[in-house]
Amino acid sequence: GTPTWLANGSVINQGIDYAVTKDYLRIQNPPMFSCTTYKCRVIFASSIYEESSKVCYRDYYAPTNLTISGPSMVIAGDNPVYFSCKANAFPEASMRWSTASQGHLENGAIDYGNGTLKLILYEGSQTIFCCTAKNSKGPAAHNCTTFVLFVIPHIKEPSLM
Repeated sequence: GTPTWLANGSVINQGIDYAVTKDYLRIQNPPMFSCTTYKCRVIFASSIYEESSKVCYRDYYAPTNLTISGPSMVIAGDNPVYFSCKANAFPEASMRWSTASQGHLENGAIDYGNGTLKLILYEGSQTIFCCTAKNSKGPAAHNCTTFVLFVIPHIKEPSLM
């Protein structure tokens, strides 16, 4: 018999995405980040033979779309502020924070290593913080932002003498 090739139950025809022969199926342009069940069906005079396999495609890529997010810049004094850095990457990227001027973080800044930066700053603090994402598949993605902290002053009621 002649084999019929199927992808998720639909017959596969020769074309841009597939090379179909009587001996094999070659997938030429696999859809990334998806799973497909491929089946080979051969019909003989007295029986049907089927063999199937589920194939999942996942492309490896360097970090892209690095985004930094955080709260409003107006906060009460001496309260911690958390910022988040995220990147699209496979395998997952390691995330590191640094300052643009000195490279390393100074007192009052904690890098949790998962893309989270904790800052405890004082009024008028202004620093350029950079987030870097990298994995084994390519160059690091890099994004910087300037954080300026304005502290809401503590106003006391005047005392009467």
